[in-house]
Amino acid sequence: MGEALGNVTVRLQEALSPFFSNKEYGGEVDQFMLVVVAVDSDVEENKRSCKAYNRVASYKDMITGSKVKFLGIALPFDPIPLAEMSERELANLICIALQEKMNNPELKIPKGFDYQLFKNDLQLALELYKCAI
Repeated sequence: MGEALGNVTVRLQEALSPFFSNKEYGGEVDQFMLVVVAVDSDVEENKRSCKAYNRVASYKDMITGSKVKFLGIALPFDPIPLAEMSERELANLICIALQEKMNNPELKIPKGFDYQLFKNDLQLALELYKCAI
């Protein structure tokens, strides 16, 4: 499942990056980070693991040395059903789960960040991606 999940998330990133390359949402947020958590069949354990990723934070870019602020969203999944899915089914599931999660992101939105516009753009981008897979 690890390889399939890696393939799906890389393809999702490749598909969505051009859509967002010239967009600005304010709040000094530079990046969106999606993390798929599928480490345990215990749903509550996966949800606890997601808390570390559902946040706005920053890191120092190792190449440029500049500060990069990101908005992180984590999605919990039971790994057992994921292991039996095709990459297309897995991509569709992740898109649907992300669309649902955006309605209640469970994180503090930075002041000045236009979350509604970002959410609308992401919903559209995910719909386009789902049609293309």
